[in-house]
Amino acid sequence: MSVHRCTVRRRRNVWFKPDLSAVPTGARITDARLKLHRADCGREAVEDASCTEPAATVRDLAEAWDPTRSGQALAAAANEEPLLADDELPTALADLNLGSLVADWLHETDNYGLSLQLGDEKTSAPGVVYHSSRATDPALRPVLTVSYIPSGAPGSPEEVKAVPADHGLLATWNPPTELGSATDGLTYIVVVHHAGTEVARATTEDTRAVFDGLTNGADHTVTVTATSGHGTSKAAVSTGVKPTAVTSQERYAQAVRDYFAARAGILKGTYTTIEQAAASSPHGPMFRELLAQQLPELNRRREAYARHERRFTEVATAFDDVLTGPGPDNTVIVRGTVTERSVLTHTDGTQEPEDGELSGRFVFADGSLRMEADDAAVEVTLPTTSAAVRDASVAPPAEESVEDIAGADEEAPLIELDADGMLADEPVPASTVTTAALHTMLRAAPDAGGTAGWAKRNVRIKWDYRTDCANFVSKALHWGGKMQQRRGGRKNQSRWFRNNIGSKRLDSYTWAGAANLRQHLKNYRGGREISRYNVRAGDVIFAFYRSDRQWNHAGIVTGASRGSVSITQHGSKNNTTLNQWLKNKDITSVSIIRPGRRS
Repeated sequence: MSVHRCTVRRRRNVWFKPDLSAVPTGARITDARLKLHRADCGREAVEDASCTEPAATVRDLAEAWDPTRSGQALAAAANEEPLLADDELPTALADLNLGSLVADWLHETDNYGLSLQLGDEKTSAPGVVYHSSRATDPALRPVLTVSYIPSGAPGSPEEVKAVPADHGLLATWNPPTELGSATDGLTYIVVVHHAGTEVARATTEDTRAVFDGLTNGADHTVTVTATSGHGTSKAAVSTGVKPTAVTSQERYAQAVRDYFAARAGILKGTYTTIEQAAASSPHGPMFRELLAQQLPELNRRREAYARHERRFTEVATAFDDVLTGPGPDNTVIVRGTVTERSVLTHTDGTQEPEDGELSGRFVFADGSLRMEADDAAVEVTLPTTSAAVRDASVAPPAEESVEDIAGADEEAPLIELDADGMLADEPVPASTVTTAALHTMLRAAPDAGGTAGWAKRNVRIKWDYRTDCANFVSKALHWGGKMQQRRGGRKNQSRWFRNNIGSKRLDSYTWAGAANLRQHLKNYRGGREISRYNVRAGDVIFAFYRSDRQWNHAGIVTGASRGSVSITQHGSKNNTTLNQWLKNKDITSVSIIRPGRRS
């Protein structure tokens, strides 16, 4: 461990940089304690009151520093917020668990080391002398003791299920409770067997797989194994199922494709009545009833966009990996990957693209399309063990409502909506910030380009929570924008961190809850409300939901032009726009925040 200086007083900082090369790859850190040895006390005086360990203020460094630089530079390189114990009370250094910071250094962020200052910001502490890393006696040198769970093979996938279809099946499963290592994802090997013989195989990072080309009426089972760089799990096996024929299965799949095309025609204005839309396809009678229920809202949306000088110039939907099978009560269920893309074009030529992908589920009864849903949500199997239920991926706060942490009754937002539920016209505000002040703000703020770039590159990464929007935004701010974590009490609004101790997710409420993240950015990161005419890539955008009475969704702004805002998110669509957000009539307010401080 590198140590700079060994005499420690209030307002003097000491630098520590641990060598973590001895920690095995993939180890899950559970605890880390830094032990210093007093040089101003004899060994026989260790128990003396004068040699008790004083409380310490510890900060991780946001940028590189080395002993050739000044103490002022060390103080400037350190994060503003200290590392705190869970109770956030002054703590002796030996009692401060640095486990989450060590885990970050090993797996995610640069290890620039720590700065140590005795006492706290307000309370002086007497100067003390510690042995440095150059002490003659190795036993007296600083030691960082790291406790960890060694990496190993993951546990077996859970709740493996096979759903039969015509000449195929859908396999679903839950990830193993035991991941085996500090990893964000696993790869699954899925094998279909018939009569003890392998008949199909797939490798995926998803928790579902579709297989076709199977024999109807024959028993098939599915085995799933999880694998990582540290080993492969034992196989988990489904119960047997028999693929079952569906009469005229291709007719159902084509009806779904024609339903998409008819709906696109309504949005583009090609059709304005249900008669016109249904007549566009020989399968019109199969989807007419469901589309008729949507027609008033589709027409209203198209007309509202027209009043705002916009129209849909492209609405395209691909329907692939189709699997048709029998459902309950003599229904037919058509599953497939739905890939959607639409483009709103302004009269000035500005375009607002939106695209996304989901697992579609379409239910036909008596030959008519009755329901459209997200199949991944419908087919999910909830954990059955009490421990798994307790640890299920539900974004915090889990113990209490968000109102207890960040009050739901907020100030009026900067961005208002008009009678159409769309963006009201705003005057373009003049900038009052000087060039010098702007450069200072940019140096202190998270890297906006890095935030937006990370979001666009990583939008398809695995969701950690079933509601993952704030978690995705926090990752973009941290890994892309280099916004530093602040550790301490999980429910403290001034703290913002991703938990990496052990396997259980215990992120701060501000990391994975949208309302809490917004409050943290505004109140503790110098965040300010931004007009949509001043918005830029890297800003964070929030939506207020009437039914929930709170800010309940978030995304990263990845493009902006003349009030048109492009958004990348973990939501129903990966890449969307602010105008597309507002198709949801439950969204009544929008807030765009520009974080001001990365540390």
